[in-house]
Amino acid sequence: MFVRTSRVRRNGKLYEYPQLVESYRREDGTPAHRVIASLKDSSPEEVEALKEALAASKSGKRLVAVEEAARPEAPVANLRYLDAAVLLEMARQSDLRRLLSEVLPQGDAHVSPADVVLSLVLQRCMDPGSKLEASRWFPTTALPELFGVDARQFNNTRIHRVLEQLYDATPALMDSLPELYLSKRRRNSFSAMFLDLTDTFFVGHGPEMAARGKTKEGLLARKVGIVLMCDETGYPVRWEVVEGNYAESKAMLSTLRDVAPEKWSKGTPVVVDRAMGCTSHIEEMSRLGVRFLTALRSPEFSRYGTRVPFEAWAGLDVDAADDSAREAAIASAIELAEKAGFAPVGNGRLSWDCGVVEVSSSADGGVDPDAPVCGSLEAMLRSAQQLVETVRLGRATSYSAAARKLGLSEAQQKKYRPLTRLPASVQESILAGKAEHRSLREMQALLKLPREEQSAAYEELLASPTDARRNWTGRPRASRPEAFDAKKPLEVRVVAYFSPEQFVDQRLRQRACREKIDRFIATLNERLRRGRKRSERTVLMEVDRRLREDDLVSAYNVRVEESEERLQVVLTPIEEEWARRRMRHGISLLVAHPKIKKTAPELMQLYRDKDRVEKDFQVIKSVVEIRPIWHQQDLKVHAHVTLCMLALLLERHLEVRLGDLTASRALTELKTCHLNRFQGSGTAYYVPTKPTREQVRILKRLKLRRLVDADRMDRLQATFVPTC
Repeated sequence: MFVRTSRVRRNGKLYEYPQLVESYRREDGTPAHRVIASLKDSSPEEVEALKEALAASKSGKRLVAVEEAARPEAPVANLRYLDAAVLLEMARQSDLRRLLSEVLPQGDAHVSPADVVLSLVLQRCMDPGSKLEASRWFPTTALPELFGVDARQFNNTRIHRVLEQLYDATPALMDSLPELYLSKRRRNSFSAMFLDLTDTFFVGHGPEMAARGKTKEGLLARKVGIVLMCDETGYPVRWEVVEGNYAESKAMLSTLRDVAPEKWSKGTPVVVDRAMGCTSHIEEMSRLGVRFLTALRSPEFSRYGTRVPFEAWAGLDVDAADDSAREAAIASAIELAEKAGFAPVGNGRLSWDCGVVEVSSSADGGVDPDAPVCGSLEAMLRSAQQLVETVRLGRATSYSAAARKLGLSEAQQKKYRPLTRLPASVQESILAGKAEHRSLREMQALLKLPREEQSAAYEELLASPTDARRNWTGRPRASRPEAFDAKKPLEVRVVAYFSPEQFVDQRLRQRACREKIDRFIATLNERLRRGRKRSERTVLMEVDRRLREDDLVSAYNVRVEESEERLQVVLTPIEEEWARRRMRHGISLLVAHPKIKKTAPELMQLYRDKDRVEKDFQVIKSVVEIRPIWHQQDLKVHAHVTLCMLALLLERHLEVRLGDLTASRALTELKTCHLNRFQGSGTAYYVPTKPTREQVRILKRLKLRRLVDADRMDRLQATFVPTC
């Protein structure tokens, strides 16, 4: 049978009659057609459906009739789905969703604060944007269906109300994370912790705690600092937002004071940056009982490295004009180091285990140039007095030059020098140690008062309690421990490691640096001979600026002579200083708590593993986009940082499950699989787009194939709630 259309023309009009026709043979065997039924009352759609049915019957196929109301021509919405569903599963598997429900208030019946926070965390992972943009982004995803909420309830007012609740809940959240991680891994302690500091800047003026300065990348902007402590796998454990004019070591010591009493931190090695590598900070970490590991700053080498044979390669002259000469220089450095007793540890490096070394206290032998960073008002004032005295006696042409000679940064000298304007009685009291628990900010506030009121205000300040001061996390700050007995030496484990490649590079840079300085002086003297006459002070300032560019203020003696009524600069290298710098080429000194029971190579590897926290910073800067920040209130800034840290947690958990595939690449692959919403007669149903081969591979690795499996889609749809 088939459908035939008969055409008849009457009175100039063409009439078409669809008919159901059957083929047959007459009695004489001739093939013929006969009409079984007329289809003139059928609609064109019904005729087409009959044609498809007859064609399917001839080929042995079946057709299923579907009501038109349940099969729309196009979906009414196309929602971002698969990356959101996977991240939501990561939040469930890591117990983050449960933890947020516990630390945040329950909220009203419309949408819980925990779901709002989790949605904002997912936004940082999927499509970072402002909080206002989040309210527009949320309905374009499948999150309303996955959470079972009305998308209209996720608005800007609710978001900012929840940010305030997140700020209050952050201390409890951070206190719960270490226990959560350890329980998931079925362990009692972490193998290591890593602590470092970065910064973020603002669009607009920023909050009160923001300060104008250079960021880590050299951008001049209003910024705040972010301290992060993570475990050996990069999971965030503790974070803190500090003021924009922070000192790195002071900020990190604050975090160490907070975590030192915690049970999970006992006995865990904490790897900290080289900013902590001076005696005053090492003493502070020892007082706190922290099992620290850090690298020394180069001025401290002579104090801790008395057993290291620095002179082994002091006389090696490097002239690597090409690759072969460079390789020969590296081979010579290795040979000299091995003869001196250094042991190869792989990757072209050699180590020297100094064992446990006794070091005198920083209180012994005068002012430690690094002590101001530690926050001691006494040390700050002494440094400020030394700055003023150095310039007064003509030992430096400017306060900046004096700061370089004393080992202070430009920012430190600007902050500490105003202390010398305090009344003499106040300065004497500070130097006597009576203001040990007071801060630089409090002294700066005193300086804003009329001078005749400063002494009385200082006495009132000393009488006021200090225990009530709190940090932003809401926990009381630990009181400052008693100072070490100056007669009792500090015991630390010291390991030196030598990098021949770094040694050759530093020798070459030093040679090139000296040649540039010589050319600069020759050019300057030529200008002085031919140009207009200049004063001795302006010439000295120009030389000082050039030397400061390469940190060479202490490496030369500068003298200006007058010849034929023209000034000439005489620059004399201080060979002892150059020899001291040459001895440190290629060498790094690691200092660890003596109770860390690891070999020298293991300590070297542990310190190199601190790139875990640096990689975390890369994630929150690039993937999570922690900056720039649009908020103008301190509270909202803290909450924003917490959201970014929780997004980092999900990224790390996803990478652990994926193995060799990064979380950012996996989310990029998954984002193209959307969820189509169809609207029938009073009902809605959802169908995911067909996943690609790579998406299926990722889901199999995560054991989440059910998220797009057609056989189990009905079960997944049962959790969805249609939204307006």
